[in-house]
Amino acid sequence: MNNKIFYWSPFIDKVATVKSVINSAYSLAKYDKTYEPIILNTLGEWDDYKEDILKKNIKLIKLTNSEMLSKKKGKSGFLKSRILYLYIILKLFFPLIKFLKKNNDDYLIIHLITSLPLFLNIFFRKNNKIILRVSGLPKFTFFRKLLWNYGINYIKLVYCPTNDTRQNLQNLFPKNRSKFKVLRDPIINIKEIQVKKRELNNLFKKKYYLSIGRLTKQKNYMFLLKFLKDHSKNNFFDEKFLIVGDGEEKKKLKNYIDKNNIGNLVELLGYKKNIFPLLKDAKALVSTSLWEDPGFTLIEAAYLNTQVISSDCPNGPKEILDYGKNGYIFETNSMQSFAKIFNQFLNDNKKTKYDKKIKLKKISRNFTIFNHYKNLKKILN
Repeated sequence: MNNKIFYWSPFIDKVATVKSVINSAYSLAKYDKTYEPIILNTLGEWDDYKEDILKKNIKLIKLTNSEMLSKKKGKSGFLKSRILYLYIILKLFFPLIKFLKKNNDDYLIIHLITSLPLFLNIFFRKNNKIILRVSGLPKFTFFRKLLWNYGINYIKLVYCPTNDTRQNLQNLFPKNRSKFKVLRDPIINIKEIQVKKRELNNLFKKKYYLSIGRLTKQKNYMFLLKFLKDHSKNNFFDEKFLIVGDGEEKKKLKNYIDKNNIGNLVELLGYKKNIFPLLKDAKALVSTSLWEDPGFTLIEAAYLNTQVISSDCPNGPKEILDYGKNGYIFETNSMQSFAKIFNQFLNDNKKTKYDKKIKLKKISRNFTIFNHYKNLKKILN
């Protein structure tokens, strides 16, 4: 009988981790017959992805009969989301205890809302077969750090998406340095992207700049809009800026665009299920984020040979762009730095841009599902 690999990742929004979980499980289903990947559908959060999951030969099992999260995704602001997280923890407390006792000998990879399995594992699991997968450098409150200090002793490994995040966590928890490893996210599914990118891009025929991600504080889109407003009258750029995504700041951003009459420079496109046709035709991907780890759209742009202009936010972009050798990187939240780097992008010759593009393309190979599988398999063995 195959060894079971369970994935725990309750989510309330359409975040990049969702794709990472599916692709990680798919890498095992595609390249390995030893392990059986199973995604835990805790409160119905995976209902919308059921068809795609089953098509990829990934098993999906219910931890509870509740479909609460199938109705809640994408509808919570900051305060409501924190209340919802607390409710999720209370709702899953006893079902997870039962699961941990029953599946003591199987691997469990935990991605989101990890505090609950990390805590319960201390009391209800005897074998060290939990792998903690961080999607970015966690923000440590007193209690969270206390839980990590104790809970890390009872898990197998902590996988980090970048070297910077691993180094930061090793410095915070020096007694467990050896448990922190780098495992690149399985962002690039070559076959899937090749199919999706061929869909007709009938939205824009002219060149444009593209930003992708949820309309949240993290993506820092207000910074981009203020930059466009400040440079709207000096012919700094001819192309339009397109923003793909939805989120709690949508109304705020739309009001700013209307109030400052910059609708001719920027357009909010909303959520797009397939972003690859837009991404491959963009003049550049522009990321103004306050933090990314590693930055899924940066990797996808790299694979599609699209130039990248990004903030130097922690922790992914600096590492991926190699401090400007593989793309264009500016100081986070600095209008002056952004203007300088943007001007450099406009004036660099074709060879310089081509060299950056090729270097970035090579980096994207580290994020394929096959590369992810090879490194994950080493640990599972």
